[in-house]
Amino acid sequence: MGLVQQIMHVLDFPGFPWKTVIASFSIGKYVWDLYLQRRQAPYLLKESPPTVLAEHVDEEKYQKALAYARDKTFMSTIVSTFALVTDLLLIKFNGLSYLWNATKFSWMDRLAASASKFSLSVPISHSCVFLFALTVYSCIIQLPFSLYSTFGIEEKYGFNKSTPKIFFMDMFKELTIGGVLMSLLVSTFVKITMNFGDNFVLYAWGAYILFGLVLQSIAPSLIMPLFFKFTPLEQGSLRTKIEKLAASIKFPLKKLYVVDASRRSAHSNAFFYGLPWNKGIVLFDTLVKNHTEEELLAILGHELGHWYLSHNLIHTLVDYGMSLAQLFMFAAFLRNNSLYEAFDFTKEKPVIIGLLLFSDALGPVSSLLTFGSNKISRFCEYQADAYAKKLGLAKDLGDGLIRIHNDNLSPLEYDSLYTSYHHSHPILTDRLDAIDYMNLKKNN
Repeated sequence: MGLVQQIMHVLDFPGFPWKTVIASFSIGKYVWDLYLQRRQAPYLLKESPPTVLAEHVDEEKYQKALAYARDKTFMSTIVSTFALVTDLLLIKFNGLSYLWNATKFSWMDRLAASASKFSLSVPISHSCVFLFALTVYSCIIQLPFSLYSTFGIEEKYGFNKSTPKIFFMDMFKELTIGGVLMSLLVSTFVKITMNFGDNFVLYAWGAYILFGLVLQSIAPSLIMPLFFKFTPLEQGSLRTKIEKLAASIKFPLKKLYVVDASRRSAHSNAFFYGLPWNKGIVLFDTLVKNHTEEELLAILGHELGHWYLSHNLIHTLVDYGMSLAQLFMFAAFLRNNSLYEAFDFTKEKPVIIGLLLFSDALGPVSSLLTFGSNKISRFCEYQADAYAKKLGLAKDLGDGLIRIHNDNLSPLEYDSLYTSYHHSHPILTDRLDAIDYMNLKKNN
């Protein structure tokens, strides 16, 4: 018996206080977040930007960025407080058990008994309906906060470009598409656990990997166009420079698009997509509008550095490794009777319920892993910056990063513990220092 199984065996006895344990984890996470916000608070009250960036940052915009951060922090506290209260109420009054019973319908038995090729077993159909109902419930209770964040805070600082119609259409699309994809994944996972019993881990892991690869392949062509309009980047100087840069390092660029992100937000971004032999680049129209061609090229040089240095592969392997470890731990939780019984699941022990409770019980471990994940990510970001510098793009990259921070109203200073936990990217001043931006600026 493995170590995890031994621990779970020790913890599996009638009356084990699982509710108290999981509620304590939720409270601890809430207190931890408040502590980090308290450490960050003095940095949001600074009167002037860091000396090294004083000549690159407009004083008025700097104060506006801090005000924006304070408003978002206050909103985050309200949301997390509300989430904690609802979580504790769900724990105390067996909310998961109530919803599970409420989403059991007679048609599930008829579907399972039918000879149709679309027939599903009751555990599968019930799990899909339950999880979708839980998603809709979460969406509804969070809706007031989402509306205020979009049409209150984001509107106040000039970022929101959406309309109520677009907002609710996006929400409907997300629920619909998410429901379909979630049902496929849940159906596969429950089916695997039913067919392979305690030996389900490797099969479930393989299904998770396959599902991720398929989703990565279809998302840009089938899903994202439902939200954004993809337009090929027009022929001209910028396209020629990007194609030349990609060819210089043998990046398999097949498609180059601009999306109308400005219909929803003034924030800017860019990303790659596709399989290793067939890559595409997508630029937000806000990024194209707000940056010079040299800055855009440098930003893409940084992103190409991630590809050249196999950072995506590293992140993927870390994700696969963590998911496999979590599945092995979940296999031990799956047979923990006291865990189910604590939440009023005395007759049925649904796999999907066990997965949700396992995720709650794993909370402290997930929080600790966040530090390691962010550390790996920041290391990769520094390497990608260094790669852009190797391409001779350091000065333009620095200009572009400063402009992105200014345009997105991002704070320039952070508490070290706060940023280690919350941010996957290094802070701006550290990135500029790593590429020796200030000296490059002086010499130009």
